[in-house]
Amino acid sequence: MSGRRGVTLVEIMVASTIVVLIAAVTFPVYQIIQQREKENRLRQILDNVRGAIYGCPVAMANRTFNQGYRVHVLNKLANEVNNATETQETRDAALASGISYLIDHGLDLPFSPASLTGRAPVGVTFDVATGTTGTATITIDRVFIRTIPPHPFVGWYPNAHWEFVPAVYANALNSSVFTAATDSATWESLQATGVKNIVSRGAGMAIDGTNTDDW
Repeated sequence: MSGRRGVTLVEIMVASTIVVLIAAVTFPVYQIIQQREKENRLRQILDNVRGAIYGCPVAMANRTFNQGYRVHVLNKLANEVNNATETQETRDAALASGISYLIDHGLDLPFSPASLTGRAPVGVTFDVATGTTGTATITIDRVFIRTIPPHPFVGWYPNAHWEFVPAVYANALNSSVFTAATDSATWESLQATGVKNIVSRGAGMAIDGTNTDDW
């Protein structure tokens, strides 16, 4: 006889217990790693979209677009004013008047989230009142970010989503924050103008103890 014997039930139970213990230790660690990756992705998307709205060369340095919508519009206004006026004093007054008009009407910011990505028509033209010099015509002739990605925590948390904050809104809603409707038609129905921020909602607390709603 060879003297070999089979595996005993006790050995199987010991091996199974070890496997269960290893899984119990490694699974939470894996979840933490996944959550940290999603949090990093969340911060990156927020930075990129905010950079596309306002202009953030540092955050957008490795991307095609490093001039935000607001910087683009203000530069266009400055060029129009410089071409239409002769003296520095007149230019300064016209530029100040034009900037005030833009801000008051929410025109210094994207009309809707779709305006950032080109899903809204590129080539939109609008007039800006510049005081004594009349009006300056500004054309938005480019896109500012390729896409607004899905929320990284979709699938983890059922209520995870983006919300966009309008600069000007004329409806009777109690909140100035609207759920992530990126098409221009929805924003027009809400009487909202100018996207001034993107925020995360429904992703809960981060590993560092901060609330992702406040990022």
